Amino acid sequence: FGLGLIAIREDEGKAEASGVNTSLYKILAFAISVWFAGTAGALHAQYLNYVDPDLAFELIITLNLIIMSLFGGRGIVWGPVLGAFVIYPLSAYLVFLLPSRLAGQLHLVALGVVLVLVVMFMPDGVIRTYQAWRRKGPNDYRPVEPQASMAEAAG
Repeated sequence: FGLGLIAIREDEGKAEASGVNTSLYKILAFAISVWFAGTAGALHAQYLNYVDPDLAFELIITLNLIIMSLFGGRGIVWGPVLGAFVIYPLSAYLVFLLPSRLAGQLHLVALGVVLVLVVMFMPDGVIRTYQAWRRKGPNDYRPVEPQASMAEAAG
């Protein structure tokens, strides 16, 4: 099942040509993800003893989840987990550190800055950026040698 989903993610046309029933796999993946979301919603409603759409669907919750996923790295199981362990304490610390009348606005600005920095400098997330850095090595960067100009090459 997992290999079929990976094949669909990489190239749906090739996966279908190789015999993977892409419609069935996508429906099953959707059903599994909906089951987890529904279970989480039911547990959340049971915990609060009521359902409040304003509380459940706040924009900040969605933005936090997106930032956590992008920070850790999409496509890696531990990426969003790492993102949650870094971003959630950071946001809680910012709310605690900032004055109460500014905490809401500056907290959102700080999360926006983190989002922009991650997208600009680490588009694959922290984990993949770290893995690429480890593969290359920190001291493996050599200065680029100057190229000969067209006039020198022509002689």
